[in-house]
Amino acid sequence: MFAKLGLFSYDRRRWVLAGAALFFALSLFVSRDIIDELQQGGFSDPASESARTSELLAEFGLGVSSLDLVLLFDAGDEPMTLLPGYKAQRDLAAAARRSGIVEGRPLSWVETGERTLLSEDKTKAIIVISLVGSDTEKRDRYLSELDEQLRLDGISVLHGGEVPAAIELNELIRSSVARGELLSLPLSLGLLVFVFAGVVAAGLPIVAAVVAVSGALAATRVLAEVTDLSVLVVAVVTMLGLGVTIDYSLFMLKRYQEEMAASGDDVRESISRAVATAGRAVAFSGITTVLSMGSLLIFNEMIFRSLAFGGMLAVGVAFINAVIVLPAMIAVLAPSAARAGGSRRIWPPHRLLGRAGSSLLRVAGRDFNRFSRVAGTPPERGLWYRVATLGRRWPAPVAVISLLVLGLAGLPFFSIELSLPNDVRVLPARSEARIVEETIAREFSRGAGPTKIVLSFEDGDALLHYDAIASYSDALTATAGVSSVRSLARTDVLAELHFRQYVDGTLEPMALTDVRRAIDFYAGDGSAYVEVTLSDAPQSPQAQATLARMRAVALPAGASALFGGPTAQLVDSKASLRAKAPLVIGYVVAVTFVALLLQFGSLVIPAKAIVMNVASITASFGALVFIFQDGHLQWLLRFEEVGFIPTTIPVLIFAIAFGLSIDYEIFLISRIKEEYRRSGDTGVAVARGLQRTGRIITGAALVLVAVSAAFATSELVFMKQLGVGLGLAILIDATVVRALLVPAAMQLMGRANWWAPRPLQRLSERLGGDHR
Repeated sequence: MFAKLGLFSYDRRRWVLAGAALFFALSLFVSRDIIDELQQGGFSDPASESARTSELLAEFGLGVSSLDLVLLFDAGDEPMTLLPGYKAQRDLAAAARRSGIVEGRPLSWVETGERTLLSEDKTKAIIVISLVGSDTEKRDRYLSELDEQLRLDGISVLHGGEVPAAIELNELIRSSVARGELLSLPLSLGLLVFVFAGVVAAGLPIVAAVVAVSGALAATRVLAEVTDLSVLVVAVVTMLGLGVTIDYSLFMLKRYQEEMAASGDDVRESISRAVATAGRAVAFSGITTVLSMGSLLIFNEMIFRSLAFGGMLAVGVAFINAVIVLPAMIAVLAPSAARAGGSRRIWPPHRLLGRAGSSLLRVAGRDFNRFSRVAGTPPERGLWYRVATLGRRWPAPVAVISLLVLGLAGLPFFSIELSLPNDVRVLPARSEARIVEETIAREFSRGAGPTKIVLSFEDGDALLHYDAIASYSDALTATAGVSSVRSLARTDVLAELHFRQYVDGTLEPMALTDVRRAIDFYAGDGSAYVEVTLSDAPQSPQAQATLARMRAVALPAGASALFGGPTAQLVDSKASLRAKAPLVIGYVVAVTFVALLLQFGSLVIPAKAIVMNVASITASFGALVFIFQDGHLQWLLRFEEVGFIPTTIPVLIFAIAFGLSIDYEIFLISRIKEEYRRSGDTGVAVARGLQRTGRIITGAALVLVAVSAAFATSELVFMKQLGVGLGLAILIDATVVRALLVPAAMQLMGRANWWAPRPLQRLSERLGGDHR
């Protein structure tokens, strides 16, 4: 099948390239506005308690359902309670209401009298505003209708909250992707020139990568029309698409070079054999990686669904490009391709490109032909043959020491502290949204991310339970780690006397408006809203412990409670991860095991690969915690210590790195098995197989590391952590695992490496496994 596919790409090369050019042009057009069409957030499980809490708050009109926009007023040395500050808050709240995109009433000190909306020294104030519409509508209308209107001369007004933070995040992602591409492509080209010793051969993977990434982004943009996708998917598609496409192209080109040397410069036969061998391995590896990325669909969170789809599209387009489009590129550049009479009648290069273009094509073809005829190093004289000899001579010590080193490197992983990726600390220190939240956390008794509680009463009337709400509020206040509590019975404007007078109908008319407003904020439709400010940062371990104590507080009789807010959201997210992680890990392990079993007809090879993959990924996780959570190497990587790892990072690195490591496993073991058939000696086969693939696997790994490093220059801590973590996982796998552990383990197992029950071997043969 794959040999015929190679012949098709050769015989129809110009039609294939014409289709690829059209595909590329359409992809650029379709993906041009992709970032603006993607969504923010998506870090919560829609079925979680914290998500349900937000839905109820919006449904009943209680509290503030979302912190879409937070205006921070700073009057300098003047209190915001004086006339200029009072007027500024009143005017901007009125302007927000007039816009028609505000949900409910803006929450401000002017309208509610809540002192928690003023800083401790009263020189600063905040207004909290919820907006209507989808994330995209909120962002667009804020930029067009609110951003400039909600500014003042004389009093500083900074804009924070989810919408401004999302806008800043979009711009940072846009600039990070552009910077990553700008840095990674030249770095990759330099590495490929070193690997191939030729500029044209090195340029082909770069061209293929640009086409593949554009196609994957276009497919992602189309998919965003039918399902919500996170804006973070752009970075993952770009980084993964570039790295994987270049890797696959590298494997294909190197195999083509070997086949040219073996066939006596028969381009058509060499392309066919390259696709039949390396192309089949690329397709097999790509499908396995796509299935591994699909494991993220097990999670309910939109962020994981987005990253799953993005990764699957990036890898899928990459391997299709490598086995169909790249062989057509090779065929056009190869000098003997120009002598194929049939193809000249289909698309004469001199008519399409002109005389200058045809001359350039001939020059490129001659350069590529020199690459095609480079002779390989005799296996017994190569560097990687000598490296493999270490594992052959001392297999047990090499295996034990390698595993010990990986285990020690992975120890910090067991002290990991997880946080949500929407933590404002992922933005740079200069971010306006981050300045707003950190100022509120530092100078306001309200805190930046209060815990929200919805009390629901069986009899359907919260006003009848004023005393029970008061008792519950007092119990929460007495809980260790709680700074303050606000509820129907604990507000600045709704004293108990006023509440009793309101119920009795004896309240003075002058106070009626403020009391009604407070009651509407804290009670409605049989539910009561309780807002709790914690003493610690919302996503800190201390805050999570406080939330556990709050959940243990006895509820009023006949009442149930739901907890929301950033602390509850993080706790729920971690609980979801713990519940689903075993399924994800089991799925990836099963896919890997079955894929390798079908490829090689062995039970030992898959088991060995899984153990080694787990060891190398754990080591990379340990390094990630050591660097980012513990704050080491800040001077080198230029980041601010945040003390946590976002929940998405370990999951994403596991899915990507596990799939990519299988790529290297398949290419290495395939060559080892070829050599084993020739020699029948496991040690010799391992050494020769490593010599044949060591340079190319190392080159492929270095390209991926270069791409990851380029994206790690982002100002976003999330992208920096992803780039560093993925780069380390790949580097460890391609060096310690492939160069040391694999030779040592295979030497120890000998002929047992290829063992499986005969029925499984026959199944592998029928399904096209590696039994050539």
